[in-house]
Amino acid sequence: MSPSKRTPGNVAKPKGQAMAPEVPEVLPPDGWVKDSPFGFLRYEGGDLARLGDVQAWLEEVKGFDCLQSMAELIKRMPEDVMVCLYYINRIGDNGKPLNAQLMPVDSTFSHDGNSLPKPVWQSEERHAESLAMHRTLAAAQPKTTGRPALVDRLERTVRAQRMGAADPMNNPTHHVARLAVPMAKAFQWWGYGQLAAPAGADTEAGSVPDVSTWAGLVKVRKAYPSAIWVPEMKATVRTEKKRRKALPGAKGVAKAMAEELGISEKRVNDLVRESE
Repeated sequence: MSPSKRTPGNVAKPKGQAMAPEVPEVLPPDGWVKDSPFGFLRYEGGDLARLGDVQAWLEEVKGFDCLQSMAELIKRMPEDVMVCLYYINRIGDNGKPLNAQLMPVDSTFSHDGNSLPKPVWQSEERHAESLAMHRTLAAAQPKTTGRPALVDRLERTVRAQRMGAADPMNNPTHHVARLAVPMAKAFQWWGYGQLAAPAGADTEAGSVPDVSTWAGLVKVRKAYPSAIWVPEMKATVRTEKKRRKALPGAKGVAKAMAEELGISEKRVNDLVRESE
């Protein structure tokens, strides 16, 4: 039996509304807080999405259990995920928030501190010495590093969850709970987050880009193919299919629509059913 759905303190349902593809800025989902229970969700380039929050969000919006959500999380992580994988810091002793640090690209994701970023209190020279010593010792017993090691570590968290253990992905005492990626990457890979409104746009009704039109929907889906299909999008697919089928000599309607959206014919029909 699958574990019950989790409700971490830093995740929310999607907003249910598509934003403009012309504006690449990605905002956090509703309910996201920068000063999370796990650390400060910020790096030098902007906001971060914690992997544990993304996994729980996938369970919430797609109805996945922990095994399915982790499989989706791993499947959509690119081979070069290590170049933008961050380790978030807790609030420092002086009460000042600290930006997250990049994980070492050859991290083993073990409990050994040398697989983590340089401690903020340690000099670069001292950290380099520690890493050199660690790697010399590890050379006699090669270990998996980088993305393969990350995948192994994430898969082990699922095994722990399914055996009834506390969820490592949402336990502040576990290192894996403090792994995060830039918000824009989380949106690109999993659809987590939401697009910012166009610069200077009016916030009143009617200012939000319209996905109730077929042209508008196609534009959004082409720009962000991994974005979640919100109800407004599904309704547009249903309306457009109905309109096309009513035309004289209509043939291959779903197939043509699928090609325009860059999805399968089956997916078009599923979207229509889901919107009813």
